Amino acid sequence: MTISSEYGTLIIERDFWSGNHPLGHMPLLVSPEKDDDMTTLAAKGYTTDGVPVYLWSYGNYKYEVEVKKVNFSDCHVFDASFNEAVDKFKERAINGLTMY
Repeated sequence: MTISSEYGTLIIERDFWSGNHPLGHMPLLVSPEKDDDMTTLAAKGYTTDGVPVYLWSYGNYKYEVEVKKVNFSDCHVFDASFNEAVDKFKERAINGLTMY
C-alpha cells in the first residue's frame, strides 16, 4: 500500500509472520526516501532533573526537541529557523548545553 503525504510517499509493507501477533502480520512503515533524509544531532543538554534533551535537525527548517525520559521520549517536531529551534531547545535544556 502506498500513502502520499506532505512529507513524501510512504510504503506500508507486511512484516514476517510472528506467533506473538495473534492477528497475523504486523505492518511496517517503510520510506523509499529514507537514505535521502538526514537526521542530524544539532544540540544536547539536560533538564534541571538531569534528563537528557536533544535537538534534532531534519533539514529544510524542520526540527525536533526530544526529552528522553526513563520509559519514553517526549518529542516536539516543528518548522523554524535554526535560531528559533535553539531557543525552543533552551526552554527545555537548562544544564550542560552542547551545540554541534
